[in-house]
Amino acid sequence: MCVVQGASFNRGHLIGRMDNYGSDWECARGRWSISKFNRARYILSVLLLAAGCVPAVGQGIATGQALFPTSITANGRSGSPVFSNQDSATGVVTDVFMGNGTTGPFVLSYSQPQVGSQLVVLNGRLLIEGDDYTLNYSTGQITLSQPLASGQLLRISYRSFGGKQQNSSMPSAVPLQWQVANNPHGWLRVNSLLQGSTNGAGLPNVQTDLQLHGVTAVGRANQVTGGMFVDLHGGNWLQRSGILLGDKSAWKGGNFSLQFNRAGTAFNQSDAAGISAGQQNLQAVMNLQPTKQLTIDLNAQDFQHLGAAATGRGASDVVSGTSQQFAGDMHLQLAGGTQLQGQRQINTTASAGSKPETIVQDNVSLVQPLPGHTTATAGYTASTASGGSGASYSQTSSLALNSQPTTELQLHGTFQNTVGATPENQANISVGYTPVAKVPGLNLNLSDNEQFLQTGLVASRAVTVNAPLASNRVKLGAGVTQFLSPGLQQYGSSLSASAQISPALSMQGDMLLRWQQQPVAAAPTVMPAVNTYALNVAVQPTKALKFTGGFTRNPVTNGQVTRALQENVGLNASVGALNLSTNVSMQDLYNGASSDVDSFSLSLKLTPYDSIQTGLQANNLFSGLSGGAQTYQLGFTHTMGSIFDFSLAATVTVHNGTGQLDNQPDYGAQAQLGLHF
Repeated sequence: MCVVQGASFNRGHLIGRMDNYGSDWECARGRWSISKFNRARYILSVLLLAAGCVPAVGQGIATGQALFPTSITANGRSGSPVFSNQDSATGVVTDVFMGNGTTGPFVLSYSQPQVGSQLVVLNGRLLIEGDDYTLNYSTGQITLSQPLASGQLLRISYRSFGGKQQNSSMPSAVPLQWQVANNPHGWLRVNSLLQGSTNGAGLPNVQTDLQLHGVTAVGRANQVTGGMFVDLHGGNWLQRSGILLGDKSAWKGGNFSLQFNRAGTAFNQSDAAGISAGQQNLQAVMNLQPTKQLTIDLNAQDFQHLGAAATGRGASDVVSGTSQQFAGDMHLQLAGGTQLQGQRQINTTASAGSKPETIVQDNVSLVQPLPGHTTATAGYTASTASGGSGASYSQTSSLALNSQPTTELQLHGTFQNTVGATPENQANISVGYTPVAKVPGLNLNLSDNEQFLQTGLVASRAVTVNAPLASNRVKLGAGVTQFLSPGLQQYGSSLSASAQISPALSMQGDMLLRWQQQPVAAAPTVMPAVNTYALNVAVQPTKALKFTGGFTRNPVTNGQVTRALQENVGLNASVGALNLSTNVSMQDLYNGASSDVDSFSLSLKLTPYDSIQTGLQANNLFSGLSGGAQTYQLGFTHTMGSIFDFSLAATVTVHNGTGQLDNQPDYGAQAQLGLHF
């Protein structure tokens, strides 16, 4: 079973064909053949491809899951071939390019191609000069009429009068995989990475990985797991490879597992192996449930963080640091719904040549149901640190109360006391009241949050009222807030209103008035308070068409007030299979600077199985502000039931005045291919 770019696909039987002046490549159930001419020249390339025909990265692949989600990714502005070959007998040059999301130009390996000698093939389709591409016969550059998407392969065969060009490029890589064996008990596969030669001389570079993973059941309650992930690329194989060993036992009332894994600092198969590079880990986990009400969980881990070996082809990685972790958790369910939980965590870390540091943290919590739909929770936490950075200690006690004595009244309160380097007390109380149960939109809310610090009191208090009017088509809200901190007192009043004037027209308005009082001794850098005003309108004349617009003076983002005028206009429209969404947001600062964010997206459902998505987002800065960027997006998705899916995605980001080298665009592209059977 194989996967080849440009192949035609059948369920369980994949065939890919590339025609090159009479040469046929065929991949069918792992068999490859080359006929008609020059077998010797292609045999190495064929072996590389055969060693790399593979399915999915992952464990325990089951029937119906994707066996071949091969991913091809190309980034950068490469215009040079990833594979090039010249036939000495016929003089025919063959260049293969990977898609980078652009139309080119793509630079041939040899300049001055013979006029009319070229054959240009895109994913098995012959392209027509003038319609699909243009070729500069003097410089040996080809430009397509449509962008070459990531994952697509462009093959050009030609004869040349010129010499070999010195193409400098960022080589692209084509991942190829071959599944040797796969069953519910494990898998054996070979992964290859076909990468363009960095000096443009001859055959591409190849990296090959051997992956073996197996699971063996020993009796009915014991399971042994083993994995080996070897990088055959060359160099220090210990640094590039990984190993995984595990054992899991289960019995009535509990289970135990033990796992060991190690991966060198140059290990690059973490996605398949599930282990991290540059780390050796020994882990033991035990779960016990001696009674129905009591559960105990224990977890111990020993890490060795590896650093690159000093010198030597066979030298092992060195240990650059260690860490040990232990966690014990106990949960007890008592009568009457009472729950008791305790936990201890111990973490010890040490770098090479330094003193270890240990942090011990204990947590205890008690949850007690009370009459009147009330629950009380008491908690205690203590943390102790010792070792390299000295010693420290802190503890926190807390009490929380949640109650709903009636359907109209909700109460929540917490108190927390912290003792340590920065002692403090916190008290939070909130009350929600719904006077009329049949009118849930009518409610009164009060909150008081106070923090007692060594420097003084920091408090935030608020009262808000919400009321529905006109059969809930109009909603009003009003409130008063107070914020206190050392040297500053700030007050505010808010008013908000929303109205559904008609089925096609709705409005939302908000106003927040602020004023502050500060002592004479307050720092003069404290900015005076400003007010916030906002109005937004939505017009939806039809179900498929909606306009939005509005403005905000001094908008609030994440609790921070920006002194600016912000305006926005948006449109969302659907016409059959086409959906359009756009929004323009402009912001003018009071110092004369301004910026805008423009977004545009368009999606088109071509068929029940195919859809295209495009998008543009531009961030522009004006009047003395530097920077800005525009990002263009393009995506395509094809699905065919539960058997086959294929998707492409590409982005181009252009930077303005950010100091990047020559302000060159950034290209990103990705293609994913999946086959399910």
